[in-house]
Amino acid sequence: MTKIQDGTGTGRTAAVTTNNRLATSSVMQQQDHFIAKDTGKVWSYTLSGTDPTGAGDNFFYFKNTSTEFVYNVSDIRFACTVAGRISVNVVSGTAVGGAAIPPVSRLANSVVTPDAICEGGVDITGLTSDGTAFLLTLEADKLLQFKTSSRLIIPPGQAFALQWSAASGQLYGTVSIYELPLGSIT
Repeated sequence: MTKIQDGTGTGRTAAVTTNNRLATSSVMQQQDHFIAKDTGKVWSYTLSGTDPTGAGDNFFYFKNTSTEFVYNVSDIRFACTVAGRISVNVVSGTAVGGAAIPPVSRLANSVVTPDAICEGGVDITGLTSDGTAFLLTLEADKLLQFKTSSRLIIPPGQAFALQWSAASGQLYGTVSIYELPLGSIT
């Protein structure tokens, strides 16, 4: 009979369940939490009081300018003074009319910044929607947090934008993004 030992010289052996599986335990944490504390490469992009000019206007734009990294959208949190819908669109083109949104690392003392362009504005133009990844329905004055296990993955050279459906309303929210090396798209 072969015994699996712990490898530290204590003589302890591994347990096997009645289903012939090795009995183990582990501590789990969200991937973005691990990345934030390990590298500081998790960022928040926040908008406060953005009031798109009209219905169907883009108010947030993010483009991956790296050749080495992919960016993953881990969650989107928004509230608005009126009910409406945010379309999360994969886009192409050149963004016009936005202002830079500075990234804030989730590791408070980190100075690491992403290789990306991020802009906010009341009517970001010059973009073509290449498809809608998600639709987020907001109730007036109620925070919506959107998380998906599949993430929205932005490879090098690709971009996405948030578009507001209503002709009015002030939007408040944060988009959270983390970085992974190219080839590890998870």
